[in-house]
Formats: sequence, structure tokens, C-alpha cells
Amino acid sequence: MLLKYYMRELFSPGKALKARYEDFKVLLVEDDRSLEFIADLQETFYGVRPVDKARVGKLYMGLLDSVGSMTARLEAMRPLRYRVLREKLTEIDRLIKEELKEPELSGEAPYTISLEQAAGNFDLAGGKGANLGRIISETDFNVFSGFVVTTHACNRLISENGLREKIDAELSEALLCRHSELFSRCEQMTDYVMKSEIPHEVMKAVTRGVENLKSVYGENTLFAVRSSAWAEDGEFSFAGQYETFLNVQAEDIPSAYLGVLASKYSPRAVTYRILRGLSDASTPMAVVVMPMVDAQAAGVAYSSDAGGSGRQNISVHSVPGLGEALVDGSRNAGVSIFKRDDSLELLDSYGESGIGTEYLKTVAGTALELEKVFKTPQDVEWAVDKSGNVFVLQSRPFHPEEEGPLEVDLDEEPILSGLAGISTGWGSGRIIRLHDAQDPAEAPRGSVVVFETLAPNLTRCLDRVEAVIGTSGARASHFATVAREYGIPVVVGDGYEISALEDGQLVTVDALNGMIYPGRQESLVVAAEERRRKVREDSLARYNRLIPLITTLNMTDPEADNFTQDACSSIHDIIRFTHEKGVNEMFRIIGDSGRGMSRSRKLKTDLPLTVYVLSLDSDFPGRRKESLSIADVGCLPMQELWSGIEAEETVWDNNMPHMDWERFDQVSAGIFSSESHFLSSYALVASDYVHMMIRFGYHFSIIDSVCGTESKNNYVKFRFKGGGADFDGRLLRLSFIDRVLRAGGFSVTLRSDMLDAELSRQDADKTTRALNLLGRVLARTRMLDMKLSDMGDVDNMADEFIENLYSFKVLRVDGDEDQ
Repeated sequence: MLLKYYMRELFSPGKALKARYEDFKVLLVEDDRSLEFIADLQETFYGVRPVDKARVGKLYMGLLDSVGSMTARLEAMRPLRYRVLREKLTEIDRLIKEELKEPELSGEAPYTISLEQAAGNFDLAGGKGANLGRIISETDFNVFSGFVVTTHACNRLISENGLREKIDAELSEALLCRHSELFSRCEQMTDYVMKSEIPHEVMKAVTRGVENLKSVYGENTLFAVRSSAWAEDGEFSFAGQYETFLNVQAEDIPSAYLGVLASKYSPRAVTYRILRGLSDASTPMAVVVMPMVDAQAAGVAYSSDAGGSGRQNISVHSVPGLGEALVDGSRNAGVSIFKRDDSLELLDSYGESGIGTEYLKTVAGTALELEKVFKTPQDVEWAVDKSGNVFVLQSRPFHPEEEGPLEVDLDEEPILSGLAGISTGWGSGRIIRLHDAQDPAEAPRGSVVVFETLAPNLTRCLDRVEAVIGTSGARASHFATVAREYGIPVVVGDGYEISALEDGQLVTVDALNGMIYPGRQESLVVAAEERRRKVREDSLARYNRLIPLITTLNMTDPEADNFTQDACSSIHDIIRFTHEKGVNEMFRIIGDSGRGMSRSRKLKTDLPLTVYVLSLDSDFPGRRKESLSIADVGCLPMQELWSGIEAEETVWDNNMPHMDWERFDQVSAGIFSSESHFLSSYALVASDYVHMMIRFGYHFSIIDSVCGTESKNNYVKFRFKGGGADFDGRLLRLSFIDRVLRAGGFSVTLRSDMLDAELSRQDADKTTRALNLLGRVLARTRMLDMKLSDMGDVDNMADEFIENLYSFKVLRVDGDEDQ
């Protein structure tokens, strides 16, 4: 490659110019693509658009591919100079892949363990199984014997059926905001699991476990098959996210087992897991199998529950029969409040409990004792069988609600009051009413949503809404449990009263006091803002090792001493450095000699200026002509620059050829024609690119510009150096140019008698006007170093020139322009 590069530079300079331009074009495309990947990753890292870790990995691999292509093109433009950049990319990539790597998950036996063996073993038994095992081992409470199909069994099933790659492929494209597409991808992942084969050794272990239970509880025993995912019932509840199968016959347990595994990929479960920052691969599913309780009543107890009262008590929520109607939100519960001490005094009760107070008191005492076992408030699921025995079905940490003011002093009267706050907090937004059949993810961001039933699948809207209002639902429901984790206020009230709320009406929900106020009550929504801040902080903490390696930009100043290959410490740094150096390589594409311009065409012009044009496109309009008009060139930035140079207000002296006089003076006193290539000006052009060197007397200017439809790729770079006057005169001219270009939005740097200016990432309109401005500046300043005597002259001429630019519409008076 290196030999080919130098051979081309020496013997085919015209081809070398075109090859460098082709590399540059690809570099710009990949730069644009890279920055899109950076933007997507930043949205994830900063909590704006949570995604599965599989998508983070896919986005990064796309980014790596683009950045690798960028650096390769830069190295092709100037071999050897940028080898260190490739080494930096390799090193940063190694560190990133270490962070993205998922832990190795075992698929080896044991595939089932008893609940006693599951005690505290979250890795094998998941949260529910590990907690039930501890209750069996450390207390005398009633817990049916059962077994856990371990996380290793799940890993084995996924591995043997080749599901990891398929599932990751779906998750890598899953976006929570694309509701129908997410639903479709979840259906596909669910289908993968349901159609998979349970590995033979796993099946043998499950069958053995079922037979053992039947030998203890009877041949006709019915079973509960329940989820126990790795992260479930711990720091995160996953309440209601996974399927539970009740009254399952022994022969149907394998199908129910697959159903629980598949429920890991329901839209609500995927949404919940992603919003909690957990990856699919790191949360394998265990499954608990245990006999059913023939329940006369069931429910949930909270061992330490303020319940909106500000005082910590024990609350017991119950319904007759099985507890499904309570936790799925379809039925309001009877509630009993007990004092948190040894007396367990009944403080209050309301609603239909379906069971006597003595049983409810036993449940309250059980919850309090379990809090002591687990050393944190507990959310206990329980049932009382037909014989009056109280059974513990599960116990998990209870996530208490936010503390806040019990009373607020507002001028406004509430629209509604007396509502039940089932997840306290405050939120403000416009009312949107969704029916139960509608996808909850359709709720507009920032809205207050009204639902009829607070079902578990409503958790899919918790990343986007400010508050939820329901006409039925209980504090013990799965939805309320998850809403409390997110800090989303939820109230429930009479359906007739709630129907009076109008769609689009701006309200503030105070779920602590059970009120809804008109408008936005600023004093009540501070807590909601704090919640958002916490979500952002949690996301930043989750990605705190990846952010500095991928998206942090340290290389901000191309003129700084540390703007070097060695200083690149992130992928974003490499993108920035590569783009800047690629533009600079094009800016220096040809030296003073004009090598490679031998096949150029002379530009036809009435100006006393000789310009040769070489097209970098093989099919430009004037390719067969000996000389070209500006219309033949077919290059938008060149045409805009030229329109400024030949603007009608500029006066040219046709008796004086404008060429490189300094070079002409150095060679044989006029032996060379004034139209010689190496004395003239030249331009390399493509449809959206120009590189032009203009020689005016004893100074020269270089313009390098891309101007197309993509603002991200557009730029204008300009260099002006030299002059025939003394040093002070040259500096005065540069001061004039500096003033004018800054008025046009350029950033300008002055060093000695050289000026560099740049304008970048602007739309085509502003870029073309910047090129037109440069043309006018070049034409106006040809001999200006001979005419300026002091800064007073500079200020007067600059003011007049800028005023004319506004009158000629080169500069615009609007909010987008500097005046």
C-alpha cells in the first residue's frame, strides 16, 4: 500500500489527488455515521432512551466499524503519519469490549434443587426461590415443600436451542418508543422459547422433582409454577412482570415451565427490565414448582407501611379465594391496619377481606417476623387454606413510598379530593384517557393517564408519564408495587367523578393526599423533578465506565498542544481528531507547484485572473471542453465563491494580471508565461466540494469547502497569507479580514501574517453565503495592504464593507446570524 501511494504521488499526481478526494468523501460519510451512533449511545447513557445491553453492543459495533473506516481513510490520505491513531483505537476498543462482556453463565447441573437447598442461593434459585428457602430454613411458618428449576437449566435450554444469538438480535433492535415493533419482537422471542426443546437432563430432573412432590401430597396434586428470575424479589421486585401458572396438572408442568421462561420476553417484562438497567443475559430465569394452597382467602401484607398516613404500621390486604384478583388490579381488597408492635392492635379496617380478624392478625405478625429475618421491610404474599392454616407464598423487600409533606398550602381548590393514593408522589401533565384495550406505551410523554383497571402491563408507560389515575386498583397490586419503585404517583377514585376530567386538561396529581388540582402546581412537582434527576444519575452510574471510553469528548481545540493522536482517550476523541485531520489533509492537498493539475481546464473569465480547474468527478458537465465557463464547472461551492469574486460592486484593473508575482520574479525575468500553471490560481472541484488556491500578487489564499444537503458535513476553511507591503500593512489587512469574517459567522485565528478561518456544520444556505462572502473579501482586499495606514482605516472600511454585505443580502439580519 505504501509503495503504491508513493508511486502514484510521484508519477500520477492527478490520480493521487482524485484518490485522496475519494478517501476524504468516505471519511466524511463515516464521520456522519459515527456521530449518529454517538448520539444514540448518549441517549442511552444519559437515561433519555433506555435500551437492552444487546443494543448497546450493536450500536458500539456499528460505531467501531465506522470509526475504523474513518481512520483507515485518513491513513490512506497520508500513510505512516497516523499509525498511532490505529493503535489507540485498538486499545480503547479492548477496554470497551471488556466492559460490554457479559458474565459466563453455567449450563451445568444441578438443574433442580429443593426449596431448602435454595435458601439464600440467588444465583441458582433466583429471588423468589432463595427467599422461600430462607423462610423454610429459618422460621416455622407454613411454606409448602417444592423445588426450583435452576437458572442453570434456563442457561442450558437457551444454549442447546441456539437462542442467545436470536434473542440478542431482537433485543439489539428493540426500542421502547416503537410500540408495535417492540410487541412484534417480543412475540418473536416468546415464540423462540415456546418452540424450544427442554434438554433431556433438565426434563429428567423436573420429572423426578414432580414425582417426589406427588409422593408427599398425593397423586392428584395441583401445582403452582412461578417465576424466580435472578433479579426478581430483590432490589427490583419485577412484580407482575412474569407469568404464574396456577392449578397446573403434573403432566402440564413442562409446558408451564416454558411459559414462565417465555414470559421473560413479554413487552411489559422487557420494558421493566430495560428501565431498571438490567441485561437479558445477566438475568436468567429460575422457576419455582410447589403445590397449590386450597385458599379461602389470600392477599398481600406490608410489614412497614405508611400508607399515606405518615405513621408506619402493618397493612394486610386480602380478597376471598385466590389472590390473583388482588395483585392483577382487577379487584379492590379489604384492608386491615395493625400496630407495629407486639400487641398487633387493629387500628382500622375497610372493604371485604373474606376472612376473620384473627387470621389477618396472624398474617400481620408473620410479616413483622419476616422483616426481622430479612432485616428490611417485607412485601409478603400469603394464603389461608380451608383448614385455617396461614401459608407464606413469597416474601420480598418492600419498596417504601416517598416521604413528603402531609399538607400543602395552595391557593387553588382541588378538582377532586378523597382519592386513594396507591403510589404516593406528585406529578403534573395533561390528561389523556386510554381504554384497557389500548397499548399503555401509547401514552404521550409527560401526560397524566387515566385507565380503568390498573393491570400489570401498565408498567410499560411508567417511563413516560407523570401520574396515573385509575377507577379500580389496590395498593397491593403488582402495578402499584412497580409504580412505587419508579416514584410515579397513582390515585384511584370513583369512575363517575374521574370521568369529569377532560382530555387535554392540565392537572397536578397529589397522590399523597389523594387530590387533583387544576393547572401545574409548582410547589407539588419539585419531587417529580428530583425523581428525574435520580433516573439520570442511576443511568450515569450504570454506564460510568463506558461513557469516558466512548462518548466523552476531550479533544475540543484543534489548536491546542494536546490535539494529538496520543491524547485520544475515547472513541469520540478519535472521531474528532480524524475528521479535523482529514479536512486539514484536503486543505493541503496541493503545494505551490500545482502538481497534478496538468489535465486541468482553463476557466473562461473577463477578470484579469488565470484559473485552472481540475474536476475530481469523472462525469462533470465540461469534461470534454478545452476551457470552461463557471456554469460548466458544475460545483456549487465553486460557483458561490466565484459569484462573490466577480460581484458587480468590485472594480478590477484589467491591465494588471493577478498571478503569483513573487514566484514570477524568481524565475528568469518573464521567460514563463503569466498563464503558466505554477504561476496561476487553481481549483479542484466536485459537485459539492472545492479546493481552490488563489494567487493575488504577493499573497495567496486557500479555500477548502464541502457544501451539500447534509449540514453535518458542510464546512468552509480559509487561509490568507503574505502580501507586498511591509509587515504592519499586512497585519492591518488581516485585521480587516478578521472583522468581516467574524461578522459572517467564521471563527478566526491570527498567527503572524497568516489568517485561518473556519465555519462548519451549517446548512447549505449559510455555507453558500459564507463562500460568497469569502469571494467578495478576496476581491476587495487584493491591494489593501498597500492602502491601510492605521486601525482607524481598518474600522472605517470594515464598517462600510459589512454594511454593504447586509444590503447585498450576503449577511442576513435574523436570529441565526451574527450582525
